[in-house]
Amino acid sequence: MQILHPTVVFALPQLLNSAYIWSIATTTEASGVFGVLSRIGLSAKIANLRKGLGFKHAMWDKLVFKRIAAQFGGSLELLITGYSVLQPHIHDFFRAALSCAVVHRYCLTELAGGGIMQSYDDSTTGIVGVPQPGIEICLRSIPSLGYNVADLPCPRGVLLVRSGSISLERVSENDNRASSMDRDWLATGDIAQFNTDGTFTIIDRLSNIATMASGSHVALGHLESVYTSHPIVDTVIVSADDHEDKLIAIVVPRAEKFVAWAHGIAPEGSKADLVDLCANKLIAAAVAEELNSLARSSGIPQTHKIGTVYLELAGLFARCYHKPTRSTAYKKLGEGDLRHFKSILPAETILATPAIGGTADPIELEGFNADWLNKYRGSSQLVLRPKTTKEVSEILKYCNEQGIAVVPQGGNTGLVGGSVPVHDEVVLSLRNMNKIRSYDELSGILTCDAGCVLEELGNYVGEKDHIMPLDLGAKGSCHIGGNVATNAGGIRFLRYGTLHGSVLGLEAVLPDGTILDNMSTLRKDNTGYDLKQLFIGSEGSLGIITGVSIATPRKPSSVNVAVLGVPSYENVQQAFKLARRRCGEILSAYEFWDASCMGAVLKHHDLKNPLSSEFPFYVLIETSGSNKDHDDEKLGGLLEELMEEGIVEDGALAQDETQISRMWSMREGIPESLGKTGATYKYDVSIPIPVLYDVVGDIATRLEKASLFKPEEQTGNPVKLVCGYGHIGDGNLHLNVVAEKFEDRVTDIFEPFVYEWVASHRGSISAEHGVGLMKRDYLGYSKSPEMIDYMKRVKNLFDPKGILNPYKVV
Repeated sequence: MQILHPTVVFALPQLLNSAYIWSIATTTEASGVFGVLSRIGLSAKIANLRKGLGFKHAMWDKLVFKRIAAQFGGSLELLITGYSVLQPHIHDFFRAALSCAVVHRYCLTELAGGGIMQSYDDSTTGIVGVPQPGIEICLRSIPSLGYNVADLPCPRGVLLVRSGSISLERVSENDNRASSMDRDWLATGDIAQFNTDGTFTIIDRLSNIATMASGSHVALGHLESVYTSHPIVDTVIVSADDHEDKLIAIVVPRAEKFVAWAHGIAPEGSKADLVDLCANKLIAAAVAEELNSLARSSGIPQTHKIGTVYLELAGLFARCYHKPTRSTAYKKLGEGDLRHFKSILPAETILATPAIGGTADPIELEGFNADWLNKYRGSSQLVLRPKTTKEVSEILKYCNEQGIAVVPQGGNTGLVGGSVPVHDEVVLSLRNMNKIRSYDELSGILTCDAGCVLEELGNYVGEKDHIMPLDLGAKGSCHIGGNVATNAGGIRFLRYGTLHGSVLGLEAVLPDGTILDNMSTLRKDNTGYDLKQLFIGSEGSLGIITGVSIATPRKPSSVNVAVLGVPSYENVQQAFKLARRRCGEILSAYEFWDASCMGAVLKHHDLKNPLSSEFPFYVLIETSGSNKDHDDEKLGGLLEELMEEGIVEDGALAQDETQISRMWSMREGIPESLGKTGATYKYDVSIPIPVLYDVVGDIATRLEKASLFKPEEQTGNPVKLVCGYGHIGDGNLHLNVVAEKFEDRVTDIFEPFVYEWVASHRGSISAEHGVGLMKRDYLGYSKSPEMIDYMKRVKNLFDPKGILNPYKVV
């Protein structure tokens, strides 16, 4: 059981109106099975509700409900209209979409708060029909609108449960709701109990799934969990046609395995691609039989048999992130646009699909349309790869005049969806802009194109006894322009600080094509506003960075690295405190990771633990200086004191550059290793050091209580690992949840909880990865409404048409 303290009350009526307009627009524009079924589901459900029939068309609930929640951002638990009355058509919509009575008056929420059932038939408020499980939806916050329940003068809470339950028996007008509750199950599996002390106890019905399955009725959530265990199924939503007493399913197949399987059962269609196979009714029928066979072997009663399967190409929930609706303000590309771009760029620098008159296979654009985690994916039909700033200027000038949306892209190593298109934006890749313009060996100032790879720049300045001021695990792929645009941090932050200090000048192209040349190599320039600072961390939303001037520090002649085994996070902090005291002037890195991270990296990177045994935490300390004897003495004294005080229980000191490289490989290899372990949810947050690791345990506890995770078992559960690593010196934690796959039931446990947790400790929801698409709707957890308002004003000033990297940051 989990105790939730009630916190929320009112949402404004206009917010409901906004959700209504958005959802209707989304449904109207949608194509394929989703669009058709949603429209049918809504109209049929409203008709049934007017007749007093309940529990109908749960398909509509599942397809629409999460989209309404995602549109708002924040924590959507309750929608209450307060004293205001909804217009009839909006009332009908929400009643149908949420499967619940929409409460119009505050007094009714008082009544509903006391129990699981409510019975309204009050024509004066427009509430009609048979009693339904008590449901309202509570809106905790809407960061994008600056709404937060904590700002309300007198918050009170009502926590009831969303229904989505269906039965294979028809529900008649005279049906007794009390008795039907014994056979109808809530799709969410949750029931709320109001306690006298003001708290609510959540009783998790999902734990009783097996009991349900042994009876004549099966919870849909259980059916879906059974079907998704099939190797050809990625995502499935199950509902029922109440009029024909049969189940229907929308199935998103796992592309490669599905195609191989389909070719095996239909040799004559062996040349058919995924699109054709999904449109083949015989294949769909075969999928239905596969799932029914799986259900039989899992003990599902034969009364629960899939009658129809619809095969969809794309994930219904866009891999657990909200994908904003495409704005009609942006032009859709045509052959005329392609001809114009060909007049600017050589043909070999353009990738265009046949959809806009090009010849490129869409597969060639795959690497530009998807991020490296394969979590965020767009559908761009055009990639432009200019070689000069002038070409970038001409491209943006045309796009701004025509209203064509553009997403700038560097190495595409981002983790928050900031570098890939959301819809069909033009991808402007900087990878061909990779020239070093100049290097001053006296001052150590480097000027280069934005498309230069960070590692290659490091090698270049390394030959001149200098280093880049930042170092990242993705240094072999990431571009310096992308690093600056996201204000990347990395493992040298402790010693050399932020890029706001290292970057001396920038060259950027504004949305209207204006070239802003600020490629200064001066360390001091106090002549008015420092405009370059606006572009550092702007994520390509204000202009496209094409050139960078950056100060590179001298390469240290003496580098030492040690890996330590630490018994607790408290000891990690104590060791850091002592390291700063004893080695402050040469301390260049202080990294930590937990045992789960160590296990993953040792498994996937063919590395050996340098310590004699395993520990709950590991620390990597690096010192960098110019006097080896001095540095060795300082570090040796530190390690000796750490061991004597019992702060550290074991340690290994690298003896040469090879061992240094191996030790750093353990730390830098963690992200890739976790990605190989499973679908990885990544959260890059800044938290005060004393409580930095606490969020890892809190997330693990929530997942464990939801029966999704068992710390001692990495297999057989939806979640494999909950772990953390990061930069102690910067107060930067990388929280990772590794799951079997991306799915809502996992995401819902820790989003937006993780952001609420960080905000409650006055942290930042993004330490170094940026905002992108992933965190845009959660920006209010780190920025005040006033700050967000002025960020939007700056955006509108530089990009009044909003063509640059739309749908992201603000």
